[in-house]
Amino acid sequence: MRLLFLIKLTFTFSQEFTFVFAKRKLNNIKCLKIEESIGLFDGLQNFKDILNTEIKTNFSYIDENSLEKIYISKVDIPRYIILSSGFFGAYLDSPLNKKPIYLTNVISLKGFDAFIFFIQCHSLEVYILTQNIFHEIFICLDYLQIHETLKNSYFYVNLIRSLVASKINFDTREIENLFLSLPNNFLIQNFLILFSYLISSINTFNPINDIDCENFKLINKTIVSKDHDIVSIMKNVENIWYRNIFRQFICQLLSVQIKIYIMDFHLYKISKLKLFADLFKVKELHIEGYYSYIFASYLLNGLCKNTLSTFFLCGSRITECISLNISKLKKLRCLFLISCTEICLSSIMRIENQNSLCLKRLDFSRTNITEKEIRQIFYLHSVERIEMCGSNINQGIISLLRDCNFKSSLRYLNLGNNILNGEDISVIFSFPNLYHLDITGCRLTNSQEIKPYIIDCRNLKVFYMTYVNLNKNILKTLNYFLSLEILSMYLVVYNGVIFDEVNTSLIDQTLIELDLGQKYLTLSDIQKISQLKNLKKLNLKRTIYHNCKNEMYENLDLPDNLEVLELEENDLKDGKLFNFQNLKCLKVLNISLCNLNSLEFLKKIPFLFEKLEKLSVAKNTLSLTDLNLLGKFQILNNLNLSNTRLKNCGISILINSLVSNTLEHFDFDENELSYSDFLAQKSFKRLKYIRLFGCKMPFRHFTDNDILFLKNTCSIEYKNISYKNGYIIFPR
Repeated sequence: MRLLFLIKLTFTFSQEFTFVFAKRKLNNIKCLKIEESIGLFDGLQNFKDILNTEIKTNFSYIDENSLEKIYISKVDIPRYIILSSGFFGAYLDSPLNKKPIYLTNVISLKGFDAFIFFIQCHSLEVYILTQNIFHEIFICLDYLQIHETLKNSYFYVNLIRSLVASKINFDTREIENLFLSLPNNFLIQNFLILFSYLISSINTFNPINDIDCENFKLINKTIVSKDHDIVSIMKNVENIWYRNIFRQFICQLLSVQIKIYIMDFHLYKISKLKLFADLFKVKELHIEGYYSYIFASYLLNGLCKNTLSTFFLCGSRITECISLNISKLKKLRCLFLISCTEICLSSIMRIENQNSLCLKRLDFSRTNITEKEIRQIFYLHSVERIEMCGSNINQGIISLLRDCNFKSSLRYLNLGNNILNGEDISVIFSFPNLYHLDITGCRLTNSQEIKPYIIDCRNLKVFYMTYVNLNKNILKTLNYFLSLEILSMYLVVYNGVIFDEVNTSLIDQTLIELDLGQKYLTLSDIQKISQLKNLKKLNLKRTIYHNCKNEMYENLDLPDNLEVLELEENDLKDGKLFNFQNLKCLKVLNISLCNLNSLEFLKKIPFLFEKLEKLSVAKNTLSLTDLNLLGKFQILNNLNLSNTRLKNCGISILINSLVSNTLEHFDFDENELSYSDFLAQKSFKRLKYIRLFGCKMPFRHFTDNDILFLKNTCSIEYKNISYKNGYIIFPR
């Protein structure tokens, strides 16, 4: 049957037919193969059923109930694609009002260029051919041995390069399929070129969960291998040709990160595991899954041991063998042991020369840390950054680091979501060069034992105490940090008046960022905050509570030099709560959900129209008059109007306004959206990003240029946009 199909296919190639694919249910598409073609168009635009070999001039014979091929609805292939390629234009109209995907003359250079252009131009609800089809195409081209019109290597390499340009991501399964389908005469150099394009399409992996990555440069390429990929590689690892090619590919891309998931148990011979380990000579290795410890010990003892600078193990065991191999990694600088069990670091301590292991960063987040583990890292001499967030550390454990070897080198410490006592805090404050401290979510016990005046880390610059139970002694320590720049006390638990203990005159010279969100503030607190003359960023989200006893909360002063002000979820009394007249440096203002019925108060602050760059007024009730006012901002580049109850055609007021020339980011979620509003947004000359989640818009006048606009500027995955009762629905 396969041979018969290829014979027919050979015939169709010789006559330069065009493949036609059609399916009814886009959401059920898993794989598109050449065998699924419902037919071909010949040069005279006649349709030929590939199964019945009968010439048809229309689609009227197709039974929709039995048809399980692919079709694309009317708007799915925009006119801008049709106009760019004569191959598509002639075949798109049909009595059934359906537009199939065409794979046009891929064996000719002209057809190839059109096909590539089609791939690069995604459109609404088009499910672009899945990567698995390329495996079938490669096999077909290799079988036909077409050298006169298009060389195989040209097709392979340029097709992949174009796919990468159109932001189609590959995972290891597609890479493996492509690898296995390469013809025997395919040159190694072309193979490496092809894979260099592939590697640039693979997603970046951030091993520190988007936590502050200062002084830690992440690589930007990642190869992801899952269980089925490992099984496939292990089947071929004894093949010398396979192994050499794979190793050359990895060596060429030495800076790439290898990310391996091993969730299932497989039994392999030791010889295969060693061959597998010798495939990878990389600087960064990420392994995840409980059974990954089996592979980790071999990988660490393979070619990686001379190149590895970052090792990341997640959700597995730290065996004695892994610990021993870690101690031999002379270039290792960053060690991540995340969510691991049965941790054993004793071998690191037993090496003859402690200076041979020069770790700069340790991350044991969500890995249980006991007194045993703390004592095992005690003698490391050059650690600059330690993270033990959520590591179930009990009170008194951290105090064991009092005289550790890295006391003078430690600069960054994250102990979030653990239990600390007063002695632990005192030891932490004894690290002389500590500049970043995060105890977010920690439960503090016996913290009254802290002596505020005994502090060595006087150069601390960043201090996060989000959701921490505070007392007077901890607050008093803030008076002794001579360089404190960023202080977060968001959602802290403290019954007293915060600034009764903090002398603002001691921190006002250095503090530039203060977060007091969701903490009730007294009038005294706000008055003392206004004295922080160098403060640039202030978060007062949900801090003012109005009742009959605090009606004096009006016309409150704020620090003069503020650039970013967050006032979300406060009742601003239509702008009467704060005095904005002195905020002449303000660039960012968030007044979302502030019970505003009008923005008229902005007229009393004329300099904001010249200075403000970002404004959020979401979840307030606005009118067309307010929109007129917003149009007068001169350099505003980011505007959030989400859920402001604006009626249809409101945004059209902003056409040709000052803001239409400056706006780059626009958020209009959860509002009614007319076509006039949509055109107004298109008229914003510098717009780069728009959010329309939860909006619906009449489809009647929608054009192909509108599709292009959505493709280039809308944050929504346009293939998920739906159509109902004449409306385009933008999903959340």
